[in-house]
Amino acid sequence: MFSIQNQSLVCKEISQLLSVNGDWYYPSWQRILYDVCAKNDLKEKLHSHLVLKLQQTSDVAKAGALAKMVLDSANYFRCPQDSDLFILAFTVRNYSHQLGDLANPYRIYQNQKMFNRHITPFASPISYFPIEGGTAFFDFSELCKSKESSISYDAVLAFMQHRSINNKTLKDLEKKYQNRVASLNEAEQNVISHHIRNSYSQDATLLVKNFKDPFLESLLVLQTGASVPKLNAYFIAILHFILSQSSDLQEGKCLTDQEEAFFAISSSIQNCSTGKSEGIVSAYRYLSVDHKYPNERQVCQIPSIEKVSSWLRRVLKNYASYIISSESSMMKEMIGTADSIPQLSHHSLYLKNYLTTLVGLDHEISFDIYTHTLSRALLEKQAEELWTIFKNHFTPSICSDVVQSEFSRVPSSEGLYQSINDLVQGSLPFSSIWDVDEETGEFGLSKRGALQVLLSAGLVKAVV
Repeated sequence: MFSIQNQSLVCKEISQLLSVNGDWYYPSWQRILYDVCAKNDLKEKLHSHLVLKLQQTSDVAKAGALAKMVLDSANYFRCPQDSDLFILAFTVRNYSHQLGDLANPYRIYQNQKMFNRHITPFASPISYFPIEGGTAFFDFSELCKSKESSISYDAVLAFMQHRSINNKTLKDLEKKYQNRVASLNEAEQNVISHHIRNSYSQDATLLVKNFKDPFLESLLVLQTGASVPKLNAYFIAILHFILSQSSDLQEGKCLTDQEEAFFAISSSIQNCSTGKSEGIVSAYRYLSVDHKYPNERQVCQIPSIEKVSSWLRRVLKNYASYIISSESSMMKEMIGTADSIPQLSHHSLYLKNYLTTLVGLDHEISFDIYTHTLSRALLEKQAEELWTIFKNHFTPSICSDVVQSEFSRVPSSEGLYQSINDLVQGSLPFSSIWDVDEETGEFGLSKRGALQVLLSAGLVKAVV
């Protein structure tokens, strides 16, 4: 029988075989599989790899072949019928034979790619909205100009400040916490468990296990010199944020700041790979500017028009991403419900895949194997109908409110106030653009001023 001398080498060799069309019916490989899977740690790694492969393979022929291999060789994989791997393989095989189903993930993914590839983004009927003295429409072609789906490799390295962030980082954070807790007495351990359960609604064990995910580990594998997808870069930034927190225990606390950050992030990045992806984007959005990549912070030393335009695009794209990723009134209209939205992350991904080219979202079309969770009402809507609903929730008036609110959060050191004055100079009286706080003397954008900023930047077009 096969003798395991190097477990990691065996896993690597099997993983390489899984990535090509090999013949899995040679008796020698069946014996190897059976022996490898007798070791629980290797079996878990192999099963996790296969699950991730099945979840991410968007080519129906390749996915169907892989599912068939798993099902036909289930005994050699030591894969019972109630295991996650067997159930997923069974589901994928069924999908590969039912391409006409409205909720079939392979059908949906191909439709989304085709829509974005052949779309004439701005040929759809323009929606006009009333503004003071006339009407206006939103020019999405301007918003799309700043679409970016990746961050340069050098920018990521510079951001990490020579700190190594990889798969070992996750293991070290976990080990550091577990070693500290193991040194405490039972009463102190109970205090920590109670605190984590109350603060994050889950047990510490589950939150620690949540980071032991092949999908999250895959986000930390970078190719030297290659552009880094934003999802990977965002996850690296999140781990950088955790590592930057103090690991010293403060008096009166049961967790260090680093441990609190670790559990808070874990509680927001959960479930399947789709849910984790949405959680990563959301968590990154709420990091302070000091923990974001420089090209995504507020810009300072650039010409006024470019500075304001860059800030506006970032604000509006963040808002677009927010209303697509939350239980907003727009999402409820899309799905046809007034209640809470089940499986929100899958609904969000479905809409992002359709709207990314039209809106200029920093999002690459992604495959989702779990489209059976989607609302029938959503699946029955044509892409043009989804686009119309989105535009009705992204009007010049709504965007003016968003810009007005976001300006109030910009530090005065950014110099945005002066840049806006330079941009809108002469278009409106000063008092129409700015509201002045009588107590503090600080200036805030009026709603009419916010609209004028959008008009002057070319994001909103007035109709005479």
